[in-house]
Amino acid sequence: MQRSERQAARRQSLLEAAGKAASRHGAARLRLKDVADAAGVTPASILYHFENGIDAVLSELYREMTGRFCEKRRAIVDAVDEPVDQLAAAIREGVPKGPDDNEAVLLWQMDAFVGSGPLYDVLGTQSFEEQASVYERICAVGEARGDFELAAHPRDVGRVLVALEDGLGRQVIGINSGLDREKALQIISQVASLLVGAAVQLEDRSPEAD
Repeated sequence: MQRSERQAARRQSLLEAAGKAASRHGAARLRLKDVADAAGVTPASILYHFENGIDAVLSELYREMTGRFCEKRRAIVDAVDEPVDQLAAAIREGVPKGPDDNEAVLLWQMDAFVGSGPLYDVLGTQSFEEQASVYERICAVGEARGDFELAAHPRDVGRVLVALEDGLGRQVIGINSGLDREKALQIISQVASLLVGAAVQLEDRSPEAD
Protein backbone atom coordinates (compact mmCIF):
# COMPACT_ATOMS: atom_id res chain seq x y z
CA MET A 1 0.00 0.00 0.00
CA GLN A 2 1.40 3.38 -1.01
CA ARG A 3 1.87 6.19 1.49
CA SER A 4 -1.06 8.20 0.06
CA GLU A 5 -3.32 5.15 0.35
CA ARG A 6 -2.23 4.57 3.95
CA GLN A 7 -2.95 8.18 4.80
CA ALA A 8 -6.38 8.02 3.18
CA ALA A 9 -7.19 4.84 5.07
CA ARG A 10 -5.99 6.42 8.32
CA ARG A 11 -8.10 9.53 7.75
CA GLN A 12 -11.13 7.33 7.12
CA SER A 13 -10.57 5.38 10.33
CA LEU A 14 -10.28 8.64 12.25
CA LEU A 15 -13.55 9.87 10.72
CA GLU A 16 -15.24 6.66 11.82
CA ALA A 17 -13.93 7.22 15.34
CA ALA A 18 -15.12 10.83 15.17
CA GLY A 19 -18.61 9.66 14.22
CA LYS A 20 -18.75 7.34 17.22
CA ALA A 21 -17.44 10.04 19.54
CA ALA A 22 -19.86 12.64 18.18
CA SER A 23 -22.79 10.26 18.67
CA ARG A 24 -21.68 9.78 22.27
CA HIS A 25 -20.88 13.39 23.21
CA GLY A 26 -22.89 15.42 20.68
CA ALA A 27 -21.41 17.18 17.65
CA ALA A 28 -21.53 20.65 19.23
CA ARG A 29 -19.58 19.48 22.31
CA LEU A 30 -17.06 17.26 20.53
CA ARG A 31 -13.42 17.82 21.47
CA LEU A 32 -10.27 16.61 19.78
CA LYS A 33 -9.53 14.50 22.86
CA ASP A 34 -12.88 12.72 22.47
CA VAL A 35 -11.97 11.71 18.92
CA ALA A 36 -8.48 10.68 20.00
CA ASP A 37 -9.86 8.51 22.80
CA ALA A 38 -12.33 6.83 20.42
CA ALA A 39 -9.54 6.16 17.91
CA GLY A 40 -7.02 5.03 20.53
CA VAL A 41 -4.47 7.65 19.50
CA THR A 42 -3.15 10.98 20.76
CA PRO A 43 -4.65 14.34 19.75
CA ALA A 44 -1.36 15.09 17.99
CA SER A 45 -1.93 12.10 15.72
CA ILE A 46 -5.26 13.55 14.64
CA LEU A 47 -3.71 16.97 14.01
CA TYR A 48 -1.22 15.30 11.67
CA HIS A 49 -4.13 14.33 9.39
CA PHE A 50 -6.47 17.25 10.19
CA GLU A 51 -4.31 20.32 10.69
CA ASN A 52 -7.22 22.61 11.62
CA GLY A 53 -8.27 20.39 14.48
CA ILE A 54 -11.81 19.54 15.48
CA ASP A 55 -13.35 21.94 12.95
CA ALA A 56 -11.64 20.10 10.11
CA VAL A 57 -12.68 16.74 11.52
CA LEU A 58 -16.32 17.76 11.86
CA SER A 59 -16.58 19.40 8.44
CA GLU A 60 -15.03 16.36 6.76
CA LEU A 61 -17.32 14.05 8.74
CA TYR A 62 -20.31 16.12 7.63
CA ARG A 63 -19.18 15.94 4.00
CA GLU A 64 -18.68 12.19 4.22
CA MET A 65 -21.99 11.46 5.96
CA THR A 66 -24.13 13.61 3.66
CA GLY A 67 -22.46 12.07 0.62
CA ARG A 68 -23.08 8.56 1.91
CA PHE A 69 -26.71 9.40 2.71
CA CYS A 70 -27.37 10.73 -0.80
CA GLU A 71 -25.59 7.80 -2.45
CA LYS A 72 -27.60 5.29 -0.43
CA ARG A 73 -30.90 6.98 -1.29
CA ARG A 74 -30.04 7.01 -5.01
CA ALA A 75 -29.22 3.30 -4.90
CA ILE A 76 -32.50 2.48 -3.18
CA VAL A 77 -34.47 4.51 -5.71
CA ASP A 78 -32.61 2.96 -8.66
CA ALA A 79 -33.58 -0.50 -7.43
CA VAL A 80 -37.28 0.33 -8.02
CA ASP A 81 -38.91 0.58 -11.46
CA GLU A 82 -42.09 2.67 -11.29
CA PRO A 83 -41.82 6.42 -10.55
CA VAL A 84 -44.57 6.34 -7.92
CA ASP A 85 -42.78 3.47 -6.13
CA GLN A 86 -39.46 5.31 -6.45
CA LEU A 87 -41.08 8.33 -4.84
CA ALA A 88 -42.33 6.22 -1.94
CA ALA A 89 -38.90 4.62 -1.50
CA ALA A 90 -37.18 8.02 -1.47
CA ILE A 91 -39.57 9.35 1.15
CA ARG A 92 -39.11 6.34 3.42
CA GLU A 93 -35.33 6.72 3.22
CA GLY A 94 -35.48 10.43 4.06
CA VAL A 95 -37.26 10.16 7.42
CA PRO A 96 -35.30 9.09 10.55
CA LYS A 97 -36.29 5.85 12.25
CA GLY A 98 -36.58 7.64 15.57
CA PRO A 99 -34.49 9.13 18.40
CA ASP A 100 -32.30 6.01 18.42
CA ASP A 101 -31.32 6.47 14.75
CA ASN A 102 -27.80 7.58 15.66
CA GLU A 103 -26.63 8.46 12.15
CA ALA A 104 -29.72 10.58 11.49
CA VAL A 105 -29.39 12.32 14.86
CA LEU A 106 -25.74 13.16 14.14
CA LEU A 107 -26.58 14.47 10.66
CA TRP A 108 -29.29 16.74 12.06
CA GLN A 109 -26.88 18.00 14.73
CA MET A 110 -24.32 18.91 12.09
CA ASP A 111 -26.97 20.49 9.88
CA ALA A 112 -27.28 23.04 12.67
CA PHE A 113 -23.73 24.21 11.83
CA VAL A 114 -24.97 25.59 8.51
CA GLY A 115 -24.81 29.37 8.86
CA SER A 116 -21.79 29.22 11.14
CA GLY A 117 -19.23 29.45 8.36
CA PRO A 118 -18.75 29.39 4.58
CA LEU A 119 -17.70 25.73 4.41
CA TYR A 120 -20.77 24.47 6.23
CA ASP A 121 -22.94 26.75 4.08
CA VAL A 122 -21.50 25.18 0.94
CA LEU A 123 -21.78 21.62 2.26
CA GLY A 124 -25.30 22.18 3.53
CA THR A 125 -26.41 23.64 0.21
CA GLN A 126 -24.82 20.78 -1.73
CA SER A 127 -26.50 18.18 0.47
CA PHE A 128 -29.92 19.82 0.17
CA GLU A 129 -29.73 20.20 -3.60
CA GLU A 130 -28.38 16.68 -4.14
CA GLN A 131 -31.29 15.25 -2.16
CA ALA A 132 -33.74 17.44 -4.07
CA SER A 133 -32.23 16.20 -7.34
CA VAL A 134 -33.25 12.63 -6.46
CA TYR A 135 -36.88 13.74 -6.29
CA GLU A 136 -36.44 15.97 -9.34
CA ARG A 137 -35.33 13.02 -11.46
CA ILE A 138 -38.23 10.85 -10.27
CA CYS A 139 -40.74 13.62 -10.95
CA ALA A 140 -39.35 14.41 -14.39
CA VAL A 141 -39.51 10.76 -15.47
CA GLY A 142 -42.99 10.32 -14.00
CA GLU A 143 -44.23 13.44 -15.79
CA ALA A 144 -42.70 12.36 -19.11
CA ARG A 145 -44.36 8.97 -18.82
CA GLY A 146 -47.73 10.49 -17.99
CA ASP A 147 -47.78 9.00 -14.48
CA PHE A 148 -47.59 12.41 -12.77
CA GLU A 149 -49.29 15.76 -13.24
CA LEU A 150 -46.92 18.02 -11.36
CA ALA A 151 -48.15 21.07 -9.48
CA ALA A 152 -44.74 22.74 -9.83
CA HIS A 153 -41.38 22.34 -11.55
CA PRO A 154 -39.75 18.98 -10.72
CA ARG A 155 -36.87 20.72 -8.93
CA ASP A 156 -39.25 22.71 -6.74
CA VAL A 157 -41.25 19.59 -5.88
CA GLY A 158 -37.99 17.99 -4.76
CA ARG A 159 -37.05 20.97 -2.63
CA VAL A 160 -40.44 21.00 -0.92
CA LEU A 161 -40.20 17.30 -0.06
CA VAL A 162 -36.64 17.61 1.29
CA ALA A 163 -37.67 20.63 3.37
CA LEU A 164 -40.55 18.59 4.79
CA GLU A 165 -38.18 15.76 5.65
CA ASP A 166 -35.85 18.17 7.41
CA GLY A 167 -38.57 19.80 9.46
CA LEU A 168 -40.53 16.69 10.39
CA GLY A 169 -37.37 14.63 10.87
CA ARG A 170 -36.24 16.97 13.63
CA GLN A 171 -39.51 16.32 15.43
CA VAL A 172 -39.12 12.57 15.04
CA ILE A 173 -35.64 12.49 16.58
CA GLY A 174 -36.68 15.13 19.13
CA ILE A 175 -39.29 12.73 20.52
CA ASN A 176 -42.36 14.81 19.70
CA SER A 177 -45.05 12.58 21.20
CA GLY A 178 -47.56 13.67 18.57
CA LEU A 179 -45.27 13.25 15.57
CA ASP A 180 -43.42 9.96 15.19
CA ARG A 181 -41.94 8.40 12.05
CA GLU A 182 -45.26 6.90 10.96
CA LYS A 183 -47.03 10.26 11.21
CA ALA A 184 -44.19 12.05 9.41
CA LEU A 185 -44.33 9.53 6.56
CA GLN A 186 -48.09 9.98 6.33
CA ILE A 187 -47.82 13.77 6.09
CA ILE A 188 -45.06 13.72 3.49
CA SER A 189 -46.82 11.12 1.35
CA GLN A 190 -50.03 13.18 1.41
CA VAL A 191 -48.18 16.31 0.32
CA ALA A 192 -46.27 14.35 -2.31
CA SER A 193 -49.53 12.98 -3.71
CA LEU A 194 -50.86 16.51 -4.13
CA LEU A 195 -47.65 17.74 -5.73
CA VAL A 196 -47.35 14.95 -8.30
CA GLY A 197 -51.06 14.36 -8.95
CA ALA A 198 -50.88 10.66 -8.12
CA ALA A 199 -51.55 8.59 -5.02
CA VAL A 200 -48.30 7.78 -3.23
CA GLN A 201 -49.02 4.63 -1.25
CA LEU A 202 -46.43 4.58 1.46
CA GLU A 203 -46.01 1.88 4.08
CA ASP A 204 -43.20 2.10 6.60
CA ARG A 205 -40.83 -0.75 5.66
CA SER A 206 -38.18 0.01 8.25
CA PRO A 207 -37.16 -2.93 10.52
CA GLU A 208 -38.98 -1.31 13.43
CA ALA A 209 -42.24 -1.45 11.47
CA ASP A 210 -42.10 -5.24 10.86
